[in-house]
Amino acid sequence: MTSTPQETKQENTAHVGDLLPAYLNGTLEATARSQAQRHLAHCAACREELALWMALAAASREALAPSTVAAPSPALMEGVWARLDAPSMPEQLAGGVWRAGRLVRSQARLIPPGIWLASTLATVFCFLGFLLLGSHTHTDGAHVAALQSLIAPLVTGLCLAFIYGPEHDAGLEVALSTPTSPRKVLLARLGLVFGYNFALTTAVTLVVALVTGGSFVALASLWLGPLLLLSSLSLALSVGVSTMVAAIIAGLLWILHLFSMPNVLLIGPFGSDSGSLLSLVWQTNPFILALALALLLLALFSAPRRVPQQV
Repeated sequence: MTSTPQETKQENTAHVGDLLPAYLNGTLEATARSQAQRHLAHCAACREELALWMALAAASREALAPSTVAAPSPALMEGVWARLDAPSMPEQLAGGVWRAGRLVRSQARLIPPGIWLASTLATVFCFLGFLLLGSHTHTDGAHVAALQSLIAPLVTGLCLAFIYGPEHDAGLEVALSTPTSPRKVLLARLGLVFGYNFALTTAVTLVVALVTGGSFVALASLWLGPLLLLSSLSLALSVGVSTMVAAIIAGLLWILHLFSMPNVLLIGPFGSDSGSLLSLVWQTNPFILALALALLLLALFSAPRRVPQQV
C-alpha cells in the first residue's frame, strides 16, 4: 500500500523528535523508521536534533567504558595515608619543644657539679665587690662592671672548656651512643652552662644599674663582648683540640689582658692602656661579636659524630 500525496505531505511536515531516541537505538518499528527517514531527508531541524542525540549517546558510551587508567600503587597510597595521619604543625612544634626539654634535663645531670659552683662563686664575688667598693668610687656602677669584665669571661670560658670531651666526661660516651646528634648534645650543654653564667652576670649588672642609676646597656657592654669571645674560643678549642688546651689558652689570654691593664680595678675598664691590642679585643663591638659567632659555629661543626676510640 502506497502513501497518498496528502499523507506524504503530512509526514514531511510533522516533526519526528519523539521517535529519534528509538530511531537512533534501532528499536523503532519498520513503518515508523521509514517515516522518520523520509522526514529527516527534508527537515533540517530534526536532523540537528538527531545530531544532538548522537553526541549524547557517544558521550554516554565513553563515560560508561572501562577505565584504562592504572590503579595507584600501594606505596603511593601508603604515602597519602601517612601524610593524612601526620601531626599538624602545632603538634610538631609542641613535640619538638618537649624533646628539647627532655634533652636539656638529661644533659643537666651529666654536667660536672663544679661548673655550677664556680659560676655561683664568681657571681657572689662580683656582688660582694659591689657591696664593699661600689659605694666609694664609680657611683654609676662602672667599677663593678669592670670587675665583671675580668671575672665573668674567665669563669665562663673555663666552664665551657669542661662541658664536652671524652677525656674528662664519662657521660659523654653514653650520650653519644644514643640516636641524639652530638651537636644537639653540645648545644644543650652550651645552653645550660652559658645561659646560667649569662643569667647570673646579667642579674648582678641589673641590680647595680638599679641601685646606682647607671645605664644597664652601658654596664653590660663592658663584659658582654669579652664573655662571648672567650667562651666561644674556649669551646672551639675544647671540641677541636682538647680540654686542657682550651683552659690554658683561655687562662693565658686573661692573664695577658690583666697585666696589660694593671690598674683596671682603680681606673675603670679601659684605663690608660686602652689602645693596646688586648684592650681593643676586650670590648663589645661588631667585630668581636662576629668573631665570637664564627668560633661558636666552628665548635658546632667540629663536634664528632662518634666517640673517639680510647687507646
